[in-house]
Amino acid sequence: ASHMKTSSCRMSSDNMRQHVCSAKQQLLNICSSVENDIANARAAMSGFEKSAMCAIAAVSVLLASPTISHADFTQEQALAADVWSVVDATFVDRTFNNHDWMKLRQNVVKRDYTDRQQAYDAISKDLLEPLGDKYTR
Repeated sequence: ASHMKTSSCRMSSDNMRQHVCSAKQQLLNICSSVENDIANARAAMSGFEKSAMCAIAAVSVLLASPTISHADFTQEQALAADVWSVVDATFVDRTFNNHDWMKLRQNVVKRDYTDRQQAYDAISKDLLEPLGDKYTR
């Protein structure tokens, strides 16, 4: 996975808003494209294959898309929130393997991360692993 490097200089609030809006639009475009691909693939798949495909697509979208900054979140917390949102929208098992999906989100998003790798590790171990889908990492 590639890691997005951030500049150490500060952006003006107008530039930050433009950056966030642009990133959101890019993510929406990517999600729309993935949703269309998933819809086409679902027609030809079994239930297990559908679950695996959705999980893979969600993780792929997140790894390929820019991080959207949320005003009250660090970049790492925003990343965790964004992963949760994509999986929430696309994961086939609506019981989320019988886990309290909102509580998992709260636990991962509220943490103070020292770096992006720590956030990736928490997302993988504490958010995606409990889903019990071997294709979701």
